[in-house]
Amino acid sequence: MDNHSIAEEINIAAPIEEVFDLVTDPYKVPLVMPGLVEINNIVGMPFKVGSTCHFVFKMFGINTGGDWTVKVLDRPTKYESDTVGDQVSTWTYNLQSENGVTVLQVIIRYHVPTSLLGKVDGYILKPINDGYLKLYLNNIKQLLEK
Repeated sequence: MDNHSIAEEINIAAPIEEVFDLVTDPYKVPLVMPGLVEINNIVGMPFKVGSTCHFVFKMFGINTGGDWTVKVLDRPTKYESDTVGDQVSTWTYNLQSENGVTVLQVIIRYHVPTSLLGKVDGYILKPINDGYLKLYLNNIKQLLEK
């Protein structure tokens, strides 16, 4: 199985703590993440290292799911989680504050879910995932800059 990665960065005119609190709240993430169908079985709120939840994500009409585990939580500058199940990945959020603007960088390292391998090649999936990530970050920006 090939490893893939995508990364994006966005400037958000909101306090770093507000951005951090949004991306680490599994009850709010479905408001801004395209393709995310649901998050359930949330254990350990507010999130801390070791907290978990289950997620369902839809791509190409196929629901894939997995478990999300918080690995690093250093409020308000770093958040990292691993997923297992249909979706095997590591999500790293790096945040910094510059002149009242939060710079949010998200790096995702992932394997193409087995359920999608018959439909798409992993390298075809990369620009689609890039688009999902850009939309996710833009949705965060829109919500917080209201």
